[in-house]
Amino acid sequence: MDLPITIFIVVCIGVIIWIRYRVSTRVVPYTQPLVSSSLAKSCSAAGTQIAITWIVWQYLPDHVTEHTKYIHTFVKHFVQTFGWKVTIVVPKSEAKSFDGVPILQFNEKLAIESAVCTSTAILSEKGVAEAAIHTATAAAKPLFLFVFDEHLQMIETPNPIQLIYSSEWLKEKYPGHQGIVVRKPIFVKEAMTHTTREYITYIHLGDTDNEIRKIRQQLPDFPFLYLDGREQKDVKTTYKQTAILCILSDDELYVSLALEAALSGIPIISCPHRGIQEVLGDCVIYVDRGDTMQWVNILRTLKENVYYYERLSRASSKRAKAFRAMDDLERLQGLIAAAAVD
Repeated sequence: MDLPITIFIVVCIGVIIWIRYRVSTRVVPYTQPLVSSSLAKSCSAAGTQIAITWIVWQYLPDHVTEHTKYIHTFVKHFVQTFGWKVTIVVPKSEAKSFDGVPILQFNEKLAIESAVCTSTAILSEKGVAEAAIHTATAAAKPLFLFVFDEHLQMIETPNPIQLIYSSEWLKEKYPGHQGIVVRKPIFVKEAMTHTTREYITYIHLGDTDNEIRKIRQQLPDFPFLYLDGREQKDVKTTYKQTAILCILSDDELYVSLALEAALSGIPIISCPHRGIQEVLGDCVIYVDRGDTMQWVNILRTLKENVYYYERLSRASSKRAKAFRAMDDLERLQGLIAAAAVD
């Protein structure tokens, strides 16, 4: 066989294989339902009463951020604490399961329909909210949306949507919408760690670069450690070396990071963050982002005054251990069960 013909055949085979791969792995658009529009006619409205389908943008172990760990903590409690069956649905995932919880991709329509049919309710969040809304509508299932910031775009739907806020501050941003405040529950024994108190750790977002640079310039002899709150894979490892935690952002996901630090007795300096104030109150030192010298003076005091440091450390730990996030979680469980009956 001539070489040009051979090359042509190989190229054609390659193109066919590529097209088949693209078709088999095609992700359903995030604005479309993940189930048949008539699914409600063929499955029970209430489901099994102990199962939920969780439609999220990303999940462990494919993408480890504070955001995915936040959702994972809720899933873990529903499975281990309440004994519910949970199915995770994501646009794309290399893993088929994690911690015994099945993970489905958007293109696995039959498996998703089976999970949704037997579910009491559907839970979701901003990144895939529109797909979740259409899916819940098609299946006639109650929908619960987690709200982590004030930028969730609501769309019209015939079924009521319950919003799950991470703080009272966020709830105020959505007047007229049904919802409850459910703060992230903490596994205390897993979160607590002994720290060597070596570094001043700062949680980073892009818009805080200038502030932290000014603070570090004023404290050239102080060791600083960077913690990316969105990408950090092991917060506990960082906290094992942390003496003081600085939070210069008002991102809601950082409330759980502050709580975990407080459990380990790490003093916290934060911008006036409503969510952190609700959880830890006056056990945190609050300083405006732009007040560089105030940040510098407090950091110096904490590093040099052992008595002041220990007093704040003990107060933070005591307050964090007394925090009762499980009460919120139990309310959420009851709300989901009640929604299925209604």
